[in-house]
Amino acid sequence: MKIYSRNGKGSGKLGGSVYVVNHGVLIERQYSGTVSNPSTIPQVSQRSRFKLASQVSAALDPVIAIPRKGIQSPRNLFVKRNIGYFYGGPDGAQVTYENLQITQGCIGLPGFRAAREIENHITLSMQDSVLASCDHVIYCVFKKTSEEQLQLMQSVVVPVDESNAEAIIDVNDVAGNLVFYAYGIRLKNARARATYGNYQVQTGVDFAKLIANRTIEMSDVQFTQTRGTSLGQGDEESVTPGTDEVIIYIGTNGWGRVNAKINTGEDEPVENGYIRVNIGDLVTLKGIPVPSHGFRGWYNNGEQTPFSTEEQISFTATEMRDIIARWNEWEGLE
Repeated sequence: MKIYSRNGKGSGKLGGSVYVVNHGVLIERQYSGTVSNPSTIPQVSQRSRFKLASQVSAALDPVIAIPRKGIQSPRNLFVKRNIGYFYGGPDGAQVTYENLQITQGCIGLPGFRAAREIENHITLSMQDSVLASCDHVIYCVFKKTSEEQLQLMQSVVVPVDESNAEAIIDVNDVAGNLVFYAYGIRLKNARARATYGNYQVQTGVDFAKLIANRTIEMSDVQFTQTRGTSLGQGDEESVTPGTDEVIIYIGTNGWGRVNAKINTGEDEPVENGYIRVNIGDLVTLKGIPVPSHGFRGWYNNGEQTPFSTEEQISFTATEMRDIIARWNEWEGLE
């Protein structure tokens, strides 16, 4: 074992323990000469979840506005906050990108829209005024690669004032399927405003560095939650509910499909991953499996326990919901 100072911290193996220093913290682990790598279905599923979470955190790393906490890096804390949105199975893992949180804020933020209203540009705007809760809104634009991974394309910081209470801005258009993230901040005191001004923050990457490095302390900034939306290749506008409407997002783990019925209408397949309904409508969802696959249940996105295991459910639409239907490769639980 290598000791860095008398009675101080060290690294290496000593007896049945292995020591390592991580950001000033001495960590002791039990030494194991034989590493077990079991491959039961739950263990494979869990590993696939954490593998995908690691890949996504690497892609989002430049804009994650979460400070290091001891030995926990911003990416570690991002995974800890968002792991509920990752679902694993023997065939891999999945995640709904639009739900991910890149800050630790919990203050509400309206939804926002992305629209191709100007040639070669995309207009980003909040659906309501954010003047009361934010003095800046940060937008981040990602492109989905052919492997469904995220690639950062651009990020911008938009000042919010009476002349731009909805944080409207035009950004360069990008060919492909796009995912957008937005969050708001309020600088709480003169010290934070001075530091922010001195660093001439222009992008979400700039601001994330100030937070990750604690150049601006978390106690000096008020964060909102992160909101996400997407815009497909060739689409004119992101999915935005109209007055008295809500969007019900419906996903699967790839082994079955879902039919939806509104009130007394006909069963119809969910083609685009969502349905648009009026508030108060009765929504009926039915899981349609493929052969040799047993239905596992309906999940609220972000939860690992199903709220129903019946193949058909009904509920009254009162708010936006994000529901995932999952099947097993055979009958029964994993």
